[in-house]
Amino acid sequence: MTFDRTALLERNLDRQIAWTRASDAKLALVLPINSAMLGVLAAQLAQAQATAGPHHWAFALAASVPALVSFFSAVMAALPRTRTRTESCIHFTGVAEHAPERFHDRMRDLTEEEHFEHLAAEVHASARIAREKMIHARRAYYALFIALPFWVAAIYLLNTGRS
Repeated sequence: MTFDRTALLERNLDRQIAWTRASDAKLALVLPINSAMLGVLAAQLAQAQATAGPHHWAFALAASVPALVSFFSAVMAALPRTRTRTESCIHFTGVAEHAPERFHDRMRDLTEEEHFEHLAAEVHASARIAREKMIHARRAYYALFIALPFWVAAIYLLNTGRS
């Protein structure tokens, strides 16, 4: 059995892309939950503004700050990321930089070692993108979990009129 470095890199690239997709999938609920939480809290505060006491505002603030951190972290994770390498023959940004004829010529003249180098660079760039997106997604979830009990308390207090 021979060791195929190119096949290894292609499988690794598939894994990096899968990690990027996984971080995007993890965010499917975070943005709508944060939007709903902040919207409900704002509506409740607007209704109870005249009767809201310091405890209401304290719980609302304690819920809002981590909810906003979560929201903006989720947005940062959801934003598309590309590492533009105009010399790449693999990544769409590099391929698109070439005129069609130039790309065809480049691919026709591409050596196995050049392909390996392009693939290795793409695996590395994709791993960095996946890591960055996962860091933001993790931060979004942590902040959401921190905000949730304060949000529940704020909504309860605002609806019962207790301070």
